[in-house]
Amino acid sequence: MPTLVPQATALKAKLFSGFSDRSRLSILEALRAGPMTVSAITEKTALSRTNVSNHLRCLSDWDLVVSHAQGRYTLYQLSDPRVATLLGLAATADPADPADSRGLVSWIDHRNKKRQK
Repeated sequence: MPTLVPQATALKAKLFSGFSDRSRLSILEALRAGPMTVSAITEKTALSRTNVSNHLRCLSDWDLVVSHAQGRYTLYQLSDPRVATLLGLAATADPADPADSRGLVSWIDHRNKKRQK
């Protein structure tokens, strides 16, 4: 069995920590639609402007989000299309079958309910 590379494991932990907070996840989901300003993200997520700004800073530090100035505004977007793909996997029960409408989250919830019975 191959040994885990500590640096690779640390990078994965950093990546998934960006997905571990509901507010950050909500922002990432909103950005799947394309680049947005803080105001647009605030409107789409119903989070406060301060909250969105703080989480965008974290997401940017984790290289999940990038920003660029456009006139008086700053647009934020996912740093890589694979971030959207990873988010999409949570919405598909079978990653190999995009037609499968059961969400992975729903599937996990269903499994947990079965265990509780």
